[in-house]
Amino acid sequence: MLYNYFKHLNISILIKAGGIMDKEKFGKLLRGIREDRGLTREQLANGLCSSTYIYNIERGQYAPSPFIIRGLTRKLSYDFYEGIESSIYENPRKVKEIKEELFHSFASSNLKRLNEIITNESVRQLMVCDDDKQLFLWYEGVIECKLNHKYDKAREKLITALGLSNDKFSPEAIKGTFFTRRELRIVLSFAVTYYFQGEFYKAIQLYRSLIPTYQRFYPDSSEIVEFYYNFAFALFSIKEYKKSLNMIIHIETRLAGVTDLHLIADIFHLKGRNQFILDLKQDSSKSFNSFIAFKSIVEHDKKKLEMYKTTIHAKYGFDL
Repeated sequence: MLYNYFKHLNISILIKAGGIMDKEKFGKLLRGIREDRGLTREQLANGLCSSTYIYNIERGQYAPSPFIIRGLTRKLSYDFYEGIESSIYENPRKVKEIKEELFHSFASSNLKRLNEIITNESVRQLMVCDDDKQLFLWYEGVIECKLNHKYDKAREKLITALGLSNDKFSPEAIKGTFFTRRELRIVLSFAVTYYFQGEFYKAIQLYRSLIPTYQRFYPDSSEIVEFYYNFAFALFSIKEYKKSLNMIIHIETRLAGVTDLHLIADIFHLKGRNQFILDLKQDSSKSFNSFIAFKSIVEHDKKKLEMYKTTIHAKYGFDL
């Protein structure tokens, strides 16, 4: 089955067979988000298009142009692709299962399994849209970095996934730029390539350029927690332990909205390491216990869990 797509979008909104967008579904989604943001049609349309045009999109009468979709994405701070369940796959249930396994493999750092999935030709034949291509490029970049240790090749993959070129990707060029949630995670993966090369100051420079983006577009999202954790880790790596700990304490108030238990475990681990170095031994012990508690929920390999406990005992002297 053939499908057409809007091209050159950060958010590959899909057009179904025959070139027809699911206008009704998009319209309902748009109206719901606009009302949730407390905006009138006039306020949303200001500087973008007419309020009548917005009205007709919401009624399912018009299919918005790529320019309008970009504008709506920017003004509403919403990744429309993630909110639309389009029937674009011949086997949508199978694709959903694959994406769930991809996410789990990525979140648990099972890079060998991640690589097996994305290099499987039958998987690539199932997942055919632009969004899937971006996903594969992202994961390929992560694998090149963490598994193959080819950092330049990894950065090339990640920049391509963002739809940018080398001359348009720098801390100065992206400062305050709108990125979708996935794109932000791709930028974070780009920063990780600097970690693996020990170039932590470059990573910190990149993080600082992203602060305006997070504060403007995602101030209350769970993504900001992951961002500040990565920032805190970079600070720890250059021995700015107090700044790193303060950043971790700052994001702890946001953990209630975070569903990634691997991330929460990592946050407590980093907190414990900072506290130990700063001679806050009792607090450090509590943080490491929290780390083990969350790891025990998500880590099904008992040998690996025992390894975490043994490592902490060897390095810090705590029996957990």
